[in-house]
Amino acid sequence: MIKKIKNLSAMQLIAFCMAIISILWICKNSVYFIMEKTSAKTEVLSVDDFELVGIIKDENGNYVSTDSDPQLILKKDMKIARVSIVGEFSVNPGEMLVYYTQKEGQGFAPHKRYWIYKESDGNTYTASMPLKKVKSLRIDPTTFAGNTMQIKEIVINKQKEFFEYFKPTFSDIFNLLVFSCVISSIIYLLKDLFKSNSIKN
Repeated sequence: MIKKIKNLSAMQLIAFCMAIISILWICKNSVYFIMEKTSAKTEVLSVDDFELVGIIKDENGNYVSTDSDPQLILKKDMKIARVSIVGEFSVNPGEMLVYYTQKEGQGFAPHKRYWIYKESDGNTYTASMPLKKVKSLRIDPTTFAGNTMQIKEIVINKQKEFFEYFKPTFSDIFNLLVFSCVISSIIYLLKDLFKSNSIKN
């Protein structure tokens, strides 16, 4: 096996690394699929289930942000892999985030957060993450004051079809290309180094 790798050209080495990384990616997502199917419970919540910070409810039943850092806070032990907001906003919500804590008394911090992205249906905004146990959850639904939010529901662990676990994102493809090139370059350099040393000896 090692001899075969040594005889590979630069392009063949990149292709080999891409194949190995792709197999590892498939294995990782297979583990995520099994873990979520066996441990992640789907819950459909309303905004009223959350503590509102910087958000008020108007006479029409909509929610309006009163400052640039509105928050929806839920204190509950649960396992999460996805958080989805279904609804509409009067203006572009801007940066949307999900924060979480994993210990009692722990504060929300930047290293424990995920970005929320708009899905193709135009009304669903989802943050995905590896399955984890949390003590509390905080959703920052918008970065603008005066944004009227018609939030129909907030879904914890929205179910995904099997094939969706293996649908690569732009970042997955980017990482595949970058890591394949970097790893193959390192292997190629080491191969040349060992070759030159063997010639000297």
